Amino acid sequence: MRAGFLLTLLLSSAITKLSCDAYSRPTQLPNVKRRFSQRFVELYDKIPQIKEYNRYIDNYGAIDLGRGRPDFLPPTFVQRALINATSSLDAPIHQSSPSHLQGEKVLRVALAELYSELLHRNLSAERNVLVTSSAVDALRLALLAYSSSSGSDEWIVLEPCPAAYSRLIQSVGAVPVPLPLRPDHFWSFEPREAARLFGRRTRGVLLANPSEASGKVLTRRELQFLADLASKWNALMLLDESLEFLVYRPARHVRVAAIPRMFQRTITIGSTGDTFASSGWPCAWAYGPTRLLNDLKLIQLHVASPPATPIQIAMASVIEHRRIFRADDPTSYVSRYAHELQQKRDFAVALLTVAGMLPVEPQAGHCILANWTSLLETIELGDADEDYRITDWEFVRWLAQRLGVALMPLSAFYSEKNQQIGRGFVRFCFAKKQKTLEEAANRLLELV
Repeated sequence: MRAGFLLTLLLSSAITKLSCDAYSRPTQLPNVKRRFSQRFVELYDKIPQIKEYNRYIDNYGAIDLGRGRPDFLPPTFVQRALINATSSLDAPIHQSSPSHLQGEKVLRVALAELYSELLHRNLSAERNVLVTSSAVDALRLALLAYSSSSGSDEWIVLEPCPAAYSRLIQSVGAVPVPLPLRPDHFWSFEPREAARLFGRRTRGVLLANPSEASGKVLTRRELQFLADLASKWNALMLLDESLEFLVYRPARHVRVAAIPRMFQRTITIGSTGDTFASSGWPCAWAYGPTRLLNDLKLIQLHVASPPATPIQIAMASVIEHRRIFRADDPTSYVSRYAHELQQKRDFAVALLTVAGMLPVEPQAGHCILANWTSLLETIELGDADEDYRITDWEFVRWLAQRLGVALMPLSAFYSEKNQQIGRGFVRFCFAKKQKTLEEAANRLLELV
């Protein structure tokens, strides 16, 4: 008894001493930069720019017109669906279900029926549709499934595009190969340049159509050219079509999956965030051939999960009313929303023109590009030499500081080697309340 007590006392004393020593020794922090994966080193170059843009808004009280983020509410029927789902007394809605790893069946059925109608092809909710938490998650699943970690696989990326595309490709150990859209080619790619980029290492083509960055809608001819190259080199087509329902006439959205012989090598991604101005309730999906979707489902089983069940139930109740997606019906939701955005776009075109910039009318989405270089003579940077040519980021900072308007340089959507293509342009998001747009107009017209 006494021996046991002494042993307990000695052990307690030793543990206390070890604890004290641990707290008294100086902590050796790891060299984070040295340990950071080389695949992400390029991201360090982007972080200061992102922080700087955020400072423009915080420090200068600038109106945020650079990021594609609406400042108005989602449509009432979407809000009502979300309220009904989250306040439901049906207990299973508040839990994950046995099928949750590929998405709630009711949502997959609604999506399969919608795209069966749009593609004129029968899609199966079980075999051809996967629900994901976001478009980025869906892209990640596809890249993980079809990239080796050897560092030799290449994905051709049309730019301008979100920086997340290249980051995702690098994160799976593959190499992004940029194919730029050029303003001197009417915001198209150069066919010979595109053909040179394809080769034995090409795993696929990643592109947004319509483009979030530029508002460009690729023509059937452009898509067919890329599809033919993908077929020649046995590459996949990975499409982010999140803006598919926000296209302005006379432009027409062509789905690569609907091009003859392309469905079997195409993964298409969509989401509700842009269509319903509800990116805070993320819900996305991927559809494609059974063979490819099975691989994505296997990856999702281990590394990701679908959206919260109430969000899926709510979006299913919205999407199952397929009439709201009929672009040829002027009374449908997508037609009315596109018309509303088109009016805001026209307001932005007029405003930027009067302010002295040269706008590029977008064919889709909620952002417009404008060439700002015609304002060079009116901009004063204080101590700068007369012959100094300011950069796009300096112009954006000057605009935020002097006028309280924050725009995004288009160069932020190009890879480092192609940034000069976008340096003469800024991006203006017009998906704002009319009050916000009018306040922005009052500030920008001080340039006149």
